[in-house]
Amino acid sequence: MLRVLFVVLYLVLLTFSTSGDISSSVNFTIGALLSGTKFMKHFNLSICDIRAHVNEKQISFTALTEILASNALTATKQLCSMISAGNARFFAVVVSNPPNSPSTPPLSISYVAALYGLPVIGVSTRQAAFSNKYAHASFLRTVPPYVEEAKIWAQLISVFEWHEMIIIHSDNNHDSKALIARLEAARQTVDFKYSEYLWQHTLSSPNTTKRLTLGVSSHRAMMH
Repeated sequence: MLRVLFVVLYLVLLTFSTSGDISSSVNFTIGALLSGTKFMKHFNLSICDIRAHVNEKQISFTALTEILASNALTATKQLCSMISAGNARFFAVVVSNPPNSPSTPPLSISYVAALYGLPVIGVSTRQAAFSNKYAHASFLRTVPPYVEEAKIWAQLISVFEWHEMIIIHSDNNHDSKALIARLEAARQTVDFKYSEYLWQHTLSSPNTTKRLTLGVSSHRAMMH
């Protein structure tokens, strides 16, 4: 989280230094819609740490934190309330996921922020859809989508000559299809095949999660 905030700070300083207005103090507001009070506390401590590294006579920071709502409409209202709060320049929003819903994407936050040209820094979002800059123009991801790991998985099959590898993928149908498409593309350089597809519902969390279990077998390993 602290590293993310230092990135935000760098962007703030870059914007401030190129604006030509250095004669008066500017107050920037950085919002955070997070998954719990522990992360909100850490965010506020990080803002305090950033304040120690800047000249508050020129730049000051205000932190606004809330727990991200699971309902898209409520989450949108949370963001709009942050944007309209106070007289400070709302510079960016850090977004995670709703409590107990790590796979719920902050779609509404990204769409609304894009209308205002407001940077959204995703600290836990792994959905591939957020890499589409036409739909999510101002979304900045700090973690890669799961589908980007498909090439690495294919290389592991080849290097270790595994007989079978089971991939458990818990996400939405869009990412599941994207993952399979990436693995299909990797078959041009690594010889393997799909052995089975299994859908399994689990109750490990309050929300039922779909898990795609994908069996992958290497032809070369099976010949041994």
